[in-house]
Amino acid sequence: MKRALKFVLWGFVILVAIGVIAAIVNPSTPSTNVTADQKKETPKPKSDPSEITLDEFNKIENGLTLDQVEQIIGGKGELQSSAGDGQFKSDIYMWKGNTIGGNANVTFQGGKVMAKAQFGLE
Repeated sequence: MKRALKFVLWGFVILVAIGVIAAIVNPSTPSTNVTADQKKETPKPKSDPSEITLDEFNKIENGLTLDQVEQIIGGKGELQSSAGDGQFKSDIYMWKGNTIGGNANVTFQGGKVMAKAQFGLE
């Protein structure tokens, strides 16, 4: 019985030692209660006028024309796909975002916004 207790105590001492070593090697900063709003940073200024921000993306509404969308964003998008004719013509334009990998696609049918999608915009 004493031998089993001895192993348990040594195991506990070893675990504590590992914890102390880990704390020394990889110190962490004290945790604070920060709300999501406090973590948000001020958006970076646009380095390219044709970059799209999340705020600009949110202003795009169904029914807007390509010219109106370009005015909101401040630059031209890149035509990704075009199909059909007249009122059934569909065009998909893409704008690069203000973050790495961020982008937005806007689909126009008959010259008006009918759908939009974004990834990684801030």
